[in-house]
Amino acid sequence: MSCLVLLISGCSCIGGYAYVAIDNGPDYPGVVKSYAIDSKTGQLKYLSQLDTGQLPRAITLHPSGKYAYVVNEYSTNISQYKIGPDGKLSPLPKADGSDNLVAVEVDGTLGSAPVSIAITPSGKFAYVAEFGGNQIAQYRIDDGRLSSLKNADVINPCPRNYQAHSITVDPSGKHAYVTNVTIGTVSQYNINNDGGNDEGKLSTLKNADGCNTVDTGKNPYSVTIDHSERFAYVANSGDDTITQYNIGPEGELMMPPNNPPPTHTGITPTTVVITSLGNNAYVPNGYGASVSQYTIEADGKLSPLKNADGGNTVNAGYVPISISVTPSGKFAYVANQETYPRNKEGVLEALRISQFRIKDGELSPLDPDNVIVGYPKQQAASVATVGRNPWWHIW
Repeated sequence: MSCLVLLISGCSCIGGYAYVAIDNGPDYPGVVKSYAIDSKTGQLKYLSQLDTGQLPRAITLHPSGKYAYVVNEYSTNISQYKIGPDGKLSPLPKADGSDNLVAVEVDGTLGSAPVSIAITPSGKFAYVAEFGGNQIAQYRIDDGRLSSLKNADVINPCPRNYQAHSITVDPSGKHAYVTNVTIGTVSQYNINNDGGNDEGKLSTLKNADGCNTVDTGKNPYSVTIDHSERFAYVANSGDDTITQYNIGPEGELMMPPNNPPPTHTGITPTTVVITSLGNNAYVPNGYGASVSQYTIEADGKLSPLKNADGGNTVNAGYVPISISVTPSGKFAYVANQETYPRNKEGVLEALRISQFRIKDGELSPLDPDNVIVGYPKQQAASVATVGRNPWWHIW
């Protein structure tokens, strides 16, 4: 089984770079590949590759655009990299000069099955959700290097995180949200920003009932906060819906007035990705082999964005699991978790990224509409778009 993760950054000459983490199974290191993005066509061009840990599951870039991090589920660590001005990655050794693999741990106890990483907008702290350990590992970032925060095991007033699947930090850097995929809740946390010894540590964000969780639909896969920090969206992979919340003054999630019904999607939605302008959203439907398109109304409601055929979906590859929109809003890329079905000759085709152009919020396939990034039987995990290095031109 293999896994792939893709991130996008910017460059002065061609429009940007993409980073793809590919899983080679639990017994072998994965790899992270670098691609250049053509600013006119949106096509990806291969540049280079490096090793990761085993079973890479998530990747993100530092807000400065100078560092990249890959979460490795099976080896229970994080690969850290430096991004050069040519977009290529190089291993970033730990502070003691040893390798670039940082253990996922809480107060010295090794974690289990890390699957998601989020970084504060300040770039000073990072958080890793553990699917197997049911907890959140917390880190300080200095010169791109991760080091564990001490005495940072947050105690929840209600049931602890259970199979934590993803973690999201809001644009203010004041709050974090974790989806608990099996029990159908989102856990809410405050992020300490007082500048003291506890800076960066999580504490529970309680509701009126004294708990720090809110109910979601079935099997919540991820949570997304809009740019204005007024609305939150949870993709419920088990009942094919998106639950919308209003965000209260203290960061707490609340149902909108009149308790509107959830938004229906295709089969097995995995995430909600919002464009940089904040007016459109896209949802990959894993077992629907499609992406749903929406307009975001003033009250946060997701309204279907219809195509010429009257529907609001576009075709993707086999099991699309996540989507990334470039900061320019011109292109989008979909990671298809599994290889395409067998062709007419009965042979499995290669693992691919679907590529789209965006115009007036609508997705249309590029020509060609996909790029090969791996071999048959490999899997993709996620796609994310991040900011740029200060010396790079914004395209």
